[in-house]
Amino acid sequence: MVRIDCSGTLFGSYLDEKHLFTWAEEIPGFLRWDRDTLVVRSNLSEASLRDLIALLSRYRIPLRQLRVFLNPKNRAWFADSKKYWHKEVFARQPNLRLEPTGARSPRHGRAAAGAGSSSSLR
Repeated sequence: MVRIDCSGTLFGSYLDEKHLFTWAEEIPGFLRWDRDTLVVRSNLSEASLRDLIALLSRYRIPLRQLRVFLNPKNRAWFADSKKYWHKEVFARQPNLRLEPTGARSPRHGRAAAGAGSSSSLR
């Protein structure tokens, strides 16, 4: 079972919103809606996965969530870099390096702004 977060989706009208829910229900492999989360089987057919890609694209729901469907059987077409969805599904996320609170600033050799400093609002 795969859960696809559809929260934050913007709709143009009531019918636009209704169509997202009804169209999703027509995709073979659909299991249920859990509030604004679409729940589908983890082993979708090619046709169902293509329908899901099209539906999520239509409503600008992040396609990155579909990465979990990649397998040896669908790799040739699903991971094809020429497909319109490839970049959004498979692009690597930036590797953000966060410093722990109180870490020293590498340029100035002192605590990072706000880290461990006392407030002047007491």
